[in-house]
Amino acid sequence: VTIDLDITNSANDRYIIHNAASAAAVAKLGFSLPGPYQQVMFSVEKCYTGCGWAAYAYINSWMSVYQAQYYFMTGVQVHELGHNFNLAHSGGLDGATYTDHTCMMGNPLYSDDVGKMCYNPAKNWQIGWYDDRKDTFAPPADGGYSSNTYRLVGIADYPNNHPVVVKLETGTTNDYFVGFNRAAGANAQNDEADDEVTIIETGNNGEGYSQSFLKAHLIQGESYTITNFYNSGKDLVVTANTIDLDANPAVATVSLQLGDVTPTDPPTTAPPTNPPTAPPTAPPTDPPPTNPPTRAPTAAPTTAPPTNAPTAAPPTNPPTAAPTQSCSTMDDATCRSSAWCTLSGGKTKTCNSVDGGGGETTPPPTASPGDGGGGGTDCGAFNWKSCPTDGGECSLSGKSCVSSTSGMVLDGCSSISDLQTCLDSGCSWNNGQKYCF
Repeated sequence: VTIDLDITNSANDRYIIHNAASAAAVAKLGFSLPGPYQQVMFSVEKCYTGCGWAAYAYINSWMSVYQAQYYFMTGVQVHELGHNFNLAHSGGLDGATYTDHTCMMGNPLYSDDVGKMCYNPAKNWQIGWYDDRKDTFAPPADGGYSSNTYRLVGIADYPNNHPVVVKLETGTTNDYFVGFNRAAGANAQNDEADDEVTIIETGNNGEGYSQSFLKAHLIQGESYTITNFYNSGKDLVVTANTIDLDANPAVATVSLQLGDVTPTDPPTTAPPTNPPTAPPTAPPTDPPPTNPPTRAPTAAPTTAPPTNAPTAAPPTNPPTAAPTQSCSTMDDATCRSSAWCTLSGGKTKTCNSVDGGGGETTPPPTASPGDGGGGGTDCGAFNWKSCPTDGGECSLSGKSCVSSTSGMVLDGCSSISDLQTCLDSGCSWNNGQKYCF
């Protein structure tokens, strides 16, 4: 099928392109999309106009669109399909939109060969795949103290009789979700906090489209505190008591303690009074008058403040396009480290991005301008995940970013002479020549 289009430099042209491709597919197949299929993925051979994106998808829909080489990257596919499944982005401890790299909705992976990774506990609760392995913790109705202990497994061990996610019900629409981020099976290539307990916060009661944020990841013995939990005046402490990777399946034992559950000592009882001793037989003298005993009033018992009733959740609005963060507000350093902005200009630098339009945009790894002299690009400034693969001045060799013209390794791998150090640095090892590249 050949599609002839008049393409301008408008960012909206990408929607014109996929609409034309969809119409051509319908004409060829003889039925409207998605037809008998659950998902339809469009691949555009290259970016013609409005570039700066890797892929985009429609929320709670069947359509996703990929440009150039991004169609074969597993992490990009799982991210865009997540939007089709009504999942929003996942932010990290820094509060940024895409920085929770325990979750595919945080854009952690750009590779053809690396992609065994799933979603975070909040998304696992929402998506409904593990509904028979969920649990919920909420304060008792009487507002008293409460505690519980859970044995959590990772999603790869879902068939075992342990929960994979626990919801911490706050009584509001913003709730917390706890899971064991086991790096095994379908999650073996996880990018952050391997084999740790993760705590995620999100809105919409965890049931609908909502940006989530990583609040903590705990190794064995660490705790995280949520203050004034459920507006109870008590703090909820989440503790990773043990993480046993040798067990089958591997298990994280997590305790939840709301308030101080240490019992109060009962009041002590005064010892009995001995009977009075007989007075001496000396002649009596008039004793000084004894004042009558006084009794201090007993303070009235104090009553704990009432626990506010949970507020009703607002109705869920229809899904909207995913939020877009403005690159123009970033300083140079933040722009360079961003996965979806680019720094351009001469002496005065400008941080730019492309308008996301009506769809959900996934930015590609950002290429930072180097100091290669003569306006060239310093390929060594990129790590193996962010090396441009668009046929420009740099290309990916193993796990090194090299010059496309000379093939020269510029990332410092060649200075490493030890095999283990080479591999730990993300480089590749040529065993025949004992060379790190």
